[in-house]
Amino acid sequence: MATFNLTKSTTVATLKELFNTEFGAKLRIYSGRSQAEDSATLGELGLTNEGKFECRASLTVGSFIERMLSEYGLKVKIYTPDEWVAVLDGLTLESAGKVKKNAVKADMESMIAYQRTDDVVETAFADIKKSATYGDYTINITSNNRVTVLKGGVACDNAKGALREVAALVGFEVDAAWTTQQLGSKLVDVINNGETASNVEAAKAAEEAKTQPAPETTKSNGELPGRFTINSKGAKVCFSRGMLQFNPAKYEFRFAENQYDIIGKDNEKIAPNYDGWIDLFGWGTSGYMGCQPTEVSENDSDYGPAEGDIAGTNYDWGVYNPITNGGNKEGLWRTPTSDEWDYIMWNRPNATKLRVKATVCGMNGYMIMPDDFWNNRLRIPLDITATDCSVNQYTTEQWNQLEALGVVFMPTTRSRKGKKYPYIYAWRTWLASWDAGGYGQVTNMEVYGYQKKYFGLGVRLIKDVK
Repeated sequence: MATFNLTKSTTVATLKELFNTEFGAKLRIYSGRSQAEDSATLGELGLTNEGKFECRASLTVGSFIERMLSEYGLKVKIYTPDEWVAVLDGLTLESAGKVKKNAVKADMESMIAYQRTDDVVETAFADIKKSATYGDYTINITSNNRVTVLKGGVACDNAKGALREVAALVGFEVDAAWTTQQLGSKLVDVINNGETASNVEAAKAAEEAKTQPAPETTKSNGELPGRFTINSKGAKVCFSRGMLQFNPAKYEFRFAENQYDIIGKDNEKIAPNYDGWIDLFGWGTSGYMGCQPTEVSENDSDYGPAEGDIAGTNYDWGVYNPITNGGNKEGLWRTPTSDEWDYIMWNRPNATKLRVKATVCGMNGYMIMPDDFWNNRLRIPLDITATDCSVNQYTTEQWNQLEALGVVFMPTTRSRKGKKYPYIYAWRTWLASWDAGGYGQVTNMEVYGYQKKYFGLGVRLIKDVK
């Protein structure tokens, strides 16, 4: 068990050295978007809570990063011992210090396959035979009678203690002699009125369908139902129903029919007279000032403005163009900025428990939940601590339930360079912000990054709402 004494007077250099000594990997600490100076103190970086931070070597990198932010207000990343690349979230802290020099993603993925972590629920939802939800709590019982309890989507370390909390909430008297398995099974039966989980879920889904509009109805104007806070003033947006698509021959923009739909290999057919759909675009290629959606040159000067954001300008696809299944009028939609993306992912209330990797209808990507997501009674398993897409896998029927609750899914569109597809950067979509180095800014899972303007990336538009 490693212990770090975090005080407002602790310097960045001290914490980095302690972390490296303990685990062998390199810790980076940030001040806003930039790395903090070694001489800076944690108090200067906004430390919200002084105290001892304890963590086991088996804690995952992703969980360490999340705890540092949620418990202490510190934004950090963990890099390999040679500082070659950031460590994958799924690796444990112990494994992070053992990554070889010049490692690539595949090297770390192979390490993940052999490790056991304390933080990830190890049972996929397909193994669940009984389940019940009460308030923020979800109790799952697997085919081998293992009991897990999630609170707000996060696995509880003390399952029996969490079960006692649920029992108190429902007014159920607990026998001190009961095992965790016995208590869990009895609570599931009590909450579900003695019925099996599968029967209850089917009945609840049928009843809910009578009172809630189908997902297709909520998407009739291109909007998804979820609301997302984008700044400290409380401004909110909704997301479009799918990735932006374009037909060059018809010169028509539309949103994908489903959130998990991507064009894929057909993006190589990009041409001004192509009578088909593409969904990868160079930065700022709305059609304004000759910056056409079909541009494939590898010269940055052919894309977007020479400098400055495209936010609020005609270079923004949603500002300049009508979207046929999104209101069919220009100016209704826009591309999010890097500050807005950062706020959704990190700074809105409960932000780190409102996003997770997932597989939807066979497509890898990540889900972003609306502000009020955990106020709803979730009827399907969701492990918010998952660090890879394989843990949360959803069928079309299950995804329809999540989408009706406002969940956004960002599929792995990958990228195009010239007419070559796929290239790299599976997680990236364009943002409306510009970097002083001449790059367009992009989503990069939970954070944002930078990319040459001539790369073809996906576009996901948002709309301002009240």
